Amino acid sequence: AYPAVRKPPPTLPIKANARRDTNNGDMTVRGSWRVISIPIKAKYIEAKE
Repeated sequence: AYPAVRKPPPTLPIKANARRDTNNGDMTVRGSWRVISIPIKAKYIEAKE
C-alpha cells in the first residue's frame, strides 16, 4: 500500500470493509486496504505538515 503506513490496519475495519466491498464484487484484502488506507494516508499527511 503506502510506504508511509507500515502498520497493517486493524482487523475489524478490514472485515467491515471486505463485507462492504462485496457489493462491488471485491472481497479481497487488497480492496479493503484500498478503502481503509485513504483516511489513514490523509491523517498521515495532515500530521506530517
